[in-house]
Amino acid sequence: MILLIYNIDLKKNETLNDSVKNCVAVFLIIFLLTYATGEKYTFNYKLDDYKDIQEVITYTSSNKQNVYLYTVPSLQFRYLAYPVYQMPPKESFSNLRVIGGWDMYTGNYYDFNKRNNLEGNFKDLLKENVYLIDGDVVWGGNRYNNYKKHVFLSIKEHYNIDVECNLIKEFGNYKVYKVKAKEEAVIE
Repeated sequence: MILLIYNIDLKKNETLNDSVKNCVAVFLIIFLLTYATGEKYTFNYKLDDYKDIQEVITYTSSNKQNVYLYTVPSLQFRYLAYPVYQMPPKESFSNLRVIGGWDMYTGNYYDFNKRNNLEGNFKDLLKENVYLIDGDVVWGGNRYNNYKKHVFLSIKEHYNIDVECNLIKEFGNYKVYKVKAKEEAVIE
């Protein structure tokens, strides 16, 4: 409204009062259109939809002796697990990290690897205290099922190691696995 009034261009036969009325009319039209159409778009965000992620974060936070690496699509909505005015517990992500992602080769990436004695490759999953988290999710309109199979294929192709995993813990759709070379794996 202030910008409209500031930019009033008075014409010869127009008074300041008429210009202000025109600005108010334009403002009301814009406001009413915005108000009427704004209600039609919703994010359909429901905090309960992310309870499983919150449980994963609580679990990993309570097991600081371990490192948890998750597949790219599985926990991409980890920050939606908390209400707007609530933060995840302090240091929740100090032992939880995505395998890959946008911050590869940043200071954060190197600090995490150094702090947790990781090399920054898929072979890290074979270390004693390192676990894999995966879940079937819809991300960017695509459904990702059993994404861990790509990780296992990469280990096979790059290091010639056949691996398998044992389910450690399940949180709804999210699962924590221990990955081992096949000759080391416990057969049940």
